Amino acid sequence: MYVIVKTGGKQYRVQENDTLLIDKINAEPGKTVNLADVLFVEQNGEVFVKDSVKDAVVKAKVIEQVRGKKVLVFKYQKRKRHRKLTGHRQDYTKIQIESIIIKGKKTVSDSAKASPDKQAKEAAKAAKKETKPKAKAVPKKAKPAAKANNKKSDSGRKSSS
Repeated sequence: MYVIVKTGGKQYRVQENDTLLIDKINAEPGKTVNLADVLFVEQNGEVFVKDSVKDAVVKAKVIEQVRGKKVLVFKYQKRKRHRKLTGHRQDYTKIQIESIIIKGKKTVSDSAKASPDKQAKEAAKAAKKETKPKAKAVPKKAKPAAKANNKKSDSGRKSSS
């Protein structure tokens, strides 16, 4: 199951327990934030969009406030002796997706749905499958070596006879 959520003018594809950097949100580390602008939900092959996901909420925990890499901006005007170097560092919030709630129901992730019994049965089936041994490869016969031409080639000169 995954969700596309919009925050800070950007869209992110998220699942439970994902960690991502989004544009800065005014929240302290350790606090929980709700991302309510859900655009798309895919659950067990079913797709929900627009009105069917208007009540969906993504709960995320703020891990830390960080700053991005410095972006250098160099302004230059030829023949004017004008050069200006400035930099910019974007502020980001690092969050971890805790849960996805649709219409008041907390969704269970796909991995949690599969019970350990089913997983054990699938592993046993995979182990039972027998692989057929491949037929022994017959080595190819070597081709006879090509005869070497010992004649010198004419280097493109015309003879003077």
